[in-house]
Amino acid sequence: MQVSVSFLKGLDDMETRAKRINDSTADYIHVDQMDGKFVSRTTILPSDVKNWVGTNSKPLEVHLMTEKPQTYFKEYQELNTKLIYIHYEIDEDLSALLNAIKTLDIKAGIAINPETGVSAIKPLLSKVDSVLVMSVVPGEGGQKFMPEVLTKIQELTKLRSYLDLNFDINVDGGVNDITAKLCKEAGANRVVSGAYICENNDLNEYIEKIKRA
Repeated sequence: MQVSVSFLKGLDDMETRAKRINDSTADYIHVDQMDGKFVSRTTILPSDVKNWVGTNSKPLEVHLMTEKPQTYFKEYQELNTKLIYIHYEIDEDLSALLNAIKTLDIKAGIAINPETGVSAIKPLLSKVDSVLVMSVVPGEGGQKFMPEVLTKIQELTKLRSYLDLNFDINVDGGVNDITAKLCKEAGANRVVSGAYICENNDLNEYIEKIKRA
């Protein structure tokens, strides 16, 4: 189980948290960017990430909760970005956006909100490297895991096998060692965790708890 760590919530400020994650045993730094439109909250920009962890950081996994994600693709290309997620729910040509990400030599992913069914993204599954299943309503850290998303993970796992594809299944929201185990059993191979890890002094202890789940 790979672990991406989000720095939306924690004991210290975002800059310090990002640096601590960069020094941790996390597999990825999970960057949550919001534009105040797709979700009500506004957060960091690529320039902030660059100032905090530089261009040679731990691999970045970027989650763009934005109506116009293409605005930021080139800026994230300048960082150590390995994967960019865009949301299914935006009013854009998703296939074109996924292709645009891949032309930058970055893996492309699709994120789905809790109300979006797996059937909606089935036509896109052959185009993505990863699916991010939101197990909370996007926009705020520290929410409780929605167990009903486990059915989605199981459905994605079956589809992946049936269609002979190899995309990752990633889960974001309310992830701790207990919910990570449930996600893994349902078929997920990656998770995003924020508050559970960052609200502790020893990040590695809680990262390893999830990895062992």
